[in-house]
Amino acid sequence: MNYEPKQIEELAELLDKCKLTEIEVKSKDNLIRVSRQASNTSTVTTVSHEMSKPKENLVKDQEQTGTIIKSPMVGTVYLSPAPDAKPFVKVGTKVKKGDVLCLIEAMKMFNKIKAEKSGVIMKVLAQNEHPIEFGSKLFVIDES
Repeated sequence: MNYEPKQIEELAELLDKCKLTEIEVKSKDNLIRVSRQASNTSTVTTVSHEMSKPKENLVKDQEQTGTIIKSPMVGTVYLSPAPDAKPFVKVGTKVKKGDVLCLIEAMKMFNKIKAEKSGVIMKVLAQNEHPIEFGSKLFVIDES
């Protein structure tokens, strides 16, 4: 595993400075995750990417039909407004431009992610209560 201790220290400092609970950095061969637990201690996890990738990651954009809704920010995805509530949308849901698809929590703020176009939800690519990166695919909407 190739990582620099200084890089991990910088990530931990950024975690404190931005009041985040987790930062994840991916490179070609490594994954470094620095997270804060309730006791304000930091945990570092380094994982090699030599493992096989899930099938979802192998699907190319060209093979998917419809519009891909991507995350405009880093945060945690919430597919429903409350833990015991129904999801905002699911596969087959008809949405109009501006309908709320999910929430992304970033720095203790809940941001509504809205449909960019009207259509039908073909795929839900995000997982509830999981961290998401900027530009990560959230949904596929078929406009037909």
